[in-house]
Amino acid sequence: MRHKARLLIGVMAAAASLACGLFSAVSPAGASGGGYWVLQKEGTLTAFGTAQSFGTLTTKAADKVVSIEPTGDNGGYWEATANGQVGVFGDAVFYGQAKGSLATGDRVVGLASTPNSAGYWLLTKDGVILSYGDATAFPSLVGQVTTRAESFDTTPDGNGAWVADKAGHVFSLGDAGAFGNAVGVKPASHPVSIRGTTDGLGYWITEANGDVYQFGDATFLGSYPGVKASNPVVSMDPTTDDDGYWIALANGSYGAFGDAQYLGPVTAPTTNKVTAIESVR
Repeated sequence: MRHKARLLIGVMAAAASLACGLFSAVSPAGASGGGYWVLQKEGTLTAFGTAQSFGTLTTKAADKVVSIEPTGDNGGYWEATANGQVGVFGDAVFYGQAKGSLATGDRVVGLASTPNSAGYWLLTKDGVILSYGDATAFPSLVGQVTTRAESFDTTPDGNGAWVADKAGHVFSLGDAGAFGNAVGVKPASHPVSIRGTTDGLGYWITEANGDVYQFGDATFLGSYPGVKASNPVVSMDPTTDDDGYWIALANGSYGAFGDAQYLGPVTAPTTNKVTAIESVR
């Protein structure tokens, strides 16, 4: 009931808040969603709340920065570019990168770290999962993903992973449970994010049109209303207690749902679109 009430308030506020580029449900005082980073493709990084900025990569448009992942103590983070470069900031440690070794035409779409921050994975659009440091090796999905891999997340123990492709298929690897997929749910849209719950018993799939689908023990807290194809959703990330999430659009607008807090605007010019929103741990 509490989640339904928050969603209702957020939907009632949507018409007014979208006019100024934000959508925010009610966030209770002391909520867990009090810090996050918003990353833009040219490397611009904005830190909100308890998130700290330790620097960022700067790249050419063709080698856009696509992912940011914090260390376990939030004292640093990794950034990854589409051409496979990995940047380390704060207390993050460099374990390797894919720059110069990707297959022709392949591009990195995401980075995720291991539970103890002693390694990380890179996912490519062809479905290759590259492991560095103490990251568990997962089988390649080349030839299995439809069109391209879009997003991935790992289980709490780091021994499993979910990969979502553009058609909505979800590949469950290692000890990751299979809770459902988004195949055919919205033919005119496609998944841009899959994020697991903190206990690994569910996940959310977020579509480019703003729709959110919950599976397993993931809780639905709202979809982003009024999204246009010219300004799609590009990223989603939940709060640490799974009772909220942020959804970011390419132009810098973003929504806070459940106990996620909206802490300020982001300006994303045409040449420097947002690529990721990431919560502190």
